[in-house]
Amino acid sequence: MLLAVTAACYTYRPVETPSPKVGTQVSAELNRDGSSAMTPVLGPDVAEVNGKVVEASADTLRLSLVSVTNQRGIPTSWRGELVPVPRAGVNSLGQRRLAPGGTALLSVGITAGLYLLYRLIGGPSIIEGTGGTGGGGGQ
Repeated sequence: MLLAVTAACYTYRPVETPSPKVGTQVSAELNRDGSSAMTPVLGPDVAEVNGKVVEASADTLRLSLVSVTNQRGIPTSWRGELVPVPRAGVNSLGQRRLAPGGTALLSVGITAGLYLLYRLIGGPSIIEGTGGTGGGGGQ
């Protein structure tokens, strides 16, 4: 049950302000120039960087990286390394947000699955001891 309550789905939606707040988790899709500029720091063919905003200025986002995805869609985990990302090299910037519909659906599905499993393995009879027919008859 605890899993059903704590599970959540997230999505990335466009950042609504010119500068995301410090601490916000963002995903920056890089353009060709941005990917080229980031090659010495992140390696070749980077398509997207994900991380928490440490600092945001008009021309640079400083991120604590969580992951980097290459042009083939293969992600690589990072451990919070601080990386400056030039805004001119960013095609789009998304902010990580809770997806209430997906979270609710996931929670309902997990709860229903746990209940079904509970019923399949004996339901209340396991706890109450009422699952059998008895052992003999009083005629």
